Amino acid sequence: MQYENIYEASETFSRIFGRHGLKAGGEIHSNQIDTHPNAGFNGSFSFNGSETGVDFADFLLGVASSYTQGQVESFYNRNFYVAAFAQDSWKATSRLTVNYGVRWDRIRPWLEKFNQLQTLVVGEQSQVFPGAPLGLVFPGDPGVPDSLAPPRNNFSPRAGIAYSPSAGPAGGRLLDKIIGPAGTTSIRLGYGMYFTAYEGLSAGL
Repeated sequence: MQYENIYEASETFSRIFGRHGLKAGGEIHSNQIDTHPNAGFNGSFSFNGSETGVDFADFLLGVASSYTQGQVESFYNRNFYVAAFAQDSWKATSRLTVNYGVRWDRIRPWLEKFNQLQTLVVGEQSQVFPGAPLGLVFPGDPGVPDSLAPPRNNFSPRAGIAYSPSAGPAGGRLLDKIIGPAGTTSIRLGYGMYFTAYEGLSAGL
Protein backbone atom coordinates (compact mmCIF):
# COMPACT_ATOMS: atom_id res chain seq x y z
CA MET A 1 0.00 0.00 0.00
CA GLN A 2 1.13 3.54 -0.66
CA TYR A 3 -0.15 6.88 0.58
CA GLU A 4 0.88 10.26 -0.74
CA ASN A 5 0.38 13.73 0.70
CA ILE A 6 1.19 16.86 -1.31
CA TYR A 7 1.33 20.30 0.28
CA GLU A 8 1.84 23.26 -2.02
CA ALA A 9 1.70 27.04 -1.76
CA SER A 10 2.39 29.55 -4.53
CA GLU A 11 1.97 33.28 -5.09
CA THR A 12 2.46 35.55 -8.11
CA PHE A 13 2.67 39.34 -8.25
CA SER A 14 2.06 41.32 -11.46
CA ARG A 15 2.40 45.04 -12.17
CA ILE A 16 2.39 47.20 -15.30
CA PHE A 17 4.85 50.10 -15.51
CA GLY A 18 4.49 51.93 -18.81
CA ARG A 19 5.78 49.57 -21.51
CA HIS A 20 6.92 46.98 -18.94
CA GLY A 21 4.88 44.12 -17.52
CA LEU A 22 6.67 42.88 -14.42
CA LYS A 23 5.88 39.57 -12.79
CA ALA A 24 7.44 37.79 -9.80
CA GLY A 25 6.45 34.85 -7.68
CA GLY A 26 7.43 31.79 -5.74
CA GLU A 27 6.41 28.24 -4.90
CA ILE A 28 6.83 25.82 -2.01
CA HIS A 29 6.12 22.14 -2.60
CA SER A 30 6.30 19.32 -0.02
CA ASN A 31 5.78 15.63 -0.85
CA GLN A 32 5.23 12.73 1.52
CA ILE A 33 5.10 9.19 0.16
CA ASP A 34 4.49 6.44 2.72
CA THR A 35 4.97 2.93 1.35
CA HIS A 36 3.84 -0.16 3.29
CA PRO A 37 4.86 -3.37 1.45
CA ASN A 38 2.53 -6.33 1.83
CA ALA A 39 4.78 -9.04 0.41
CA GLY A 40 7.70 -10.56 2.32
CA PHE A 41 10.10 -13.38 1.54
CA ASN A 42 11.33 -15.60 4.35
CA GLY A 43 13.97 -16.95 2.02
CA SER A 44 13.93 -18.97 -1.18
CA PHE A 45 16.68 -20.83 -3.06
CA SER A 46 16.87 -21.33 -6.80
CA PHE A 47 18.67 -24.20 -8.51
CA ASN A 48 19.10 -23.97 -12.29
CA GLY A 49 22.03 -26.28 -12.97
CA SER A 50 24.68 -23.59 -13.03
CA GLU A 51 27.15 -25.92 -11.23
CA THR A 52 26.57 -29.37 -12.72
CA GLY A 53 24.33 -28.62 -15.67
CA VAL A 54 21.41 -30.42 -13.99
CA ASP A 55 19.19 -28.44 -11.63
CA PHE A 56 18.28 -31.45 -9.46
CA ALA A 57 21.94 -32.42 -9.12
CA ASP A 58 22.71 -28.88 -7.94
CA PHE A 59 19.92 -29.29 -5.39
CA LEU A 60 21.37 -32.57 -4.07
CA LEU A 61 24.79 -30.95 -3.77
CA GLY A 62 23.31 -27.91 -2.06
CA VAL A 63 24.74 -25.49 -4.64
CA ALA A 64 22.14 -22.77 -5.10
CA SER A 65 22.14 -20.46 -8.10
CA SER A 66 20.47 -17.66 -6.14
CA TYR A 67 18.92 -16.86 -2.80
CA THR A 68 16.20 -14.26 -2.18
CA GLN A 69 15.06 -12.87 1.14
CA GLY A 70 13.01 -9.79 1.85
CA GLN A 71 11.78 -8.03 4.96
CA VAL A 72 8.50 -6.12 5.06
CA GLU A 73 9.44 -2.63 6.29
CA SER A 74 7.56 0.60 5.74
CA PHE A 75 9.33 3.35 3.84
CA TYR A 76 8.66 7.09 4.24
CA ASN A 77 9.98 9.22 1.37
CA ARG A 78 10.11 12.99 1.85
CA ASN A 79 10.89 15.85 -0.52
CA PHE A 80 10.87 19.64 -0.22
CA TYR A 81 11.09 21.98 -3.20
CA VAL A 82 11.36 25.79 -3.28
CA ALA A 83 11.39 28.05 -6.35
CA ALA A 84 11.13 31.74 -7.20
CA PHE A 85 11.11 33.73 -10.43
CA ALA A 86 11.12 37.27 -11.81
CA GLN A 87 10.44 38.39 -15.37
CA ASP A 88 9.72 41.44 -17.49
CA SER A 89 7.66 41.72 -20.65
CA TRP A 90 8.85 44.84 -22.44
CA LYS A 91 6.81 46.19 -25.35
CA ALA A 92 9.72 47.79 -27.21
CA THR A 93 7.56 48.87 -30.16
CA SER A 94 4.01 48.36 -31.29
CA ARG A 95 5.19 45.22 -33.13
CA LEU A 96 8.03 43.91 -30.94
CA THR A 97 7.74 42.50 -27.43
CA VAL A 98 10.80 41.28 -25.53
CA ASN A 99 10.56 38.91 -22.56
CA TYR A 100 13.41 38.15 -20.17
CA GLY A 101 13.72 36.76 -16.69
CA VAL A 102 15.30 34.23 -14.38
CA ARG A 103 14.07 31.34 -12.23
CA TRP A 104 15.68 29.87 -9.12
CA ASP A 105 15.05 26.26 -8.11
CA ARG A 106 16.27 24.66 -4.92
CA ILE A 107 16.05 20.95 -5.63
CA ARG A 108 16.86 18.57 -2.80
CA PRO A 109 17.14 14.82 -3.44
CA TRP A 110 14.53 12.67 -1.78
CA LEU A 111 15.19 11.49 1.77
CA GLU A 112 13.65 8.90 4.06
CA LYS A 113 12.04 10.04 7.31
CA PHE A 114 13.90 7.48 9.46
CA ASN A 115 17.16 7.51 7.44
CA GLN A 116 16.51 4.11 5.89
CA LEU A 117 18.84 4.90 3.00
CA GLN A 118 22.36 3.85 2.14
CA THR A 119 25.00 4.63 -0.43
CA LEU A 120 28.53 3.58 -1.36
CA VAL A 121 31.71 5.52 -0.54
CA VAL A 122 34.78 3.49 -1.48
CA GLY A 123 37.04 2.79 1.48
CA GLU A 124 34.85 4.45 4.15
CA GLN A 125 33.73 2.54 7.23
CA SER A 126 30.30 3.50 8.56
CA GLN A 127 30.18 5.06 12.02
CA VAL A 128 26.40 4.83 12.20
CA PHE A 129 26.57 1.04 11.68
CA PRO A 130 30.18 0.03 12.42
CA GLY A 131 29.47 -3.57 11.47
CA ALA A 132 28.41 -2.67 7.92
CA PRO A 133 30.62 -3.78 5.02
CA LEU A 134 33.43 -1.40 4.13
CA GLY A 135 32.14 1.29 1.77
CA LEU A 136 28.47 1.01 2.75
CA VAL A 137 27.51 4.27 4.52
CA PHE A 138 24.30 5.82 5.84
CA PRO A 139 22.81 9.25 6.65
CA GLY A 140 24.66 10.56 9.67
CA ASP A 141 28.04 9.25 8.60
CA PRO A 142 30.68 11.96 7.94
CA GLY A 143 29.85 13.78 4.72
CA VAL A 144 26.60 11.85 4.16
CA PRO A 145 23.48 14.08 4.46
CA ASP A 146 20.02 12.65 5.13
CA SER A 147 19.25 12.92 1.38
CA LEU A 148 22.60 11.26 0.46
CA ALA A 149 23.45 14.25 -1.76
CA PRO A 150 23.34 18.00 -1.06
CA PRO A 151 20.60 20.25 -2.48
CA ARG A 152 21.14 21.95 -5.83
CA ASN A 153 20.58 25.67 -6.31
CA ASN A 154 19.86 26.23 -10.00
CA PHE A 155 19.46 29.58 -11.74
CA SER A 156 17.68 29.33 -15.08
CA PRO A 157 17.64 32.19 -17.61
CA ARG A 158 14.60 32.85 -19.78
CA ALA A 159 14.46 34.99 -22.93
CA GLY A 160 12.00 35.44 -25.77
CA ILE A 161 10.73 37.80 -28.42
CA ALA A 162 7.42 38.21 -30.23
CA TYR A 163 7.37 40.20 -33.48
CA SER A 164 4.44 41.04 -35.74
CA PRO A 165 5.71 41.80 -39.27
CA SER A 166 3.98 43.92 -41.86
CA ALA A 167 4.55 43.87 -45.61
CA GLY A 168 4.12 47.62 -45.98
CA PRO A 169 3.80 49.43 -49.30
CA ALA A 170 7.12 48.08 -50.59
CA GLY A 171 6.46 44.49 -49.57
CA GLY A 172 4.43 43.52 -52.60
CA ARG A 173 1.24 41.52 -52.86
CA LEU A 174 2.96 38.13 -52.43
CA LEU A 175 4.43 38.99 -49.01
CA ASP A 176 1.16 40.63 -48.03
CA LYS A 177 -0.68 37.38 -48.84
CA ILE A 178 1.84 35.33 -46.83
CA ILE A 179 1.82 37.35 -43.61
CA GLY A 180 -1.61 38.94 -43.99
CA PRO A 181 -2.66 42.36 -42.70
CA ALA A 182 -0.70 44.01 -39.90
CA GLY A 183 -1.26 42.34 -36.55
CA THR A 184 -2.40 38.96 -37.92
CA THR A 185 0.99 37.18 -37.96
CA SER A 186 3.35 36.65 -35.04
CA ILE A 187 6.94 35.38 -35.10
CA ARG A 188 8.14 34.07 -31.75
CA LEU A 189 11.53 32.89 -30.49
CA GLY A 190 12.40 31.69 -27.02
CA TYR A 191 15.23 30.24 -24.96
CA GLY A 192 15.34 28.79 -21.48
CA MET A 193 17.08 26.36 -19.16
CA TYR A 194 15.08 23.95 -17.00
CA PHE A 195 15.90 21.64 -14.09
CA THR A 196 13.94 18.87 -12.43
CA ALA A 197 14.34 16.28 -9.68
CA TYR A 198 14.30 12.49 -9.88
CA GLU A 199 11.14 10.68 -8.92
CA GLY A 200 10.79 9.55 -5.31
CA LEU A 201 11.53 5.93 -6.18
CA SER A 202 15.18 6.92 -6.60
CA ALA A 203 15.43 7.06 -2.80
CA GLY A 204 14.81 3.33 -2.65
CA LEU A 205 17.39 2.26 -5.22
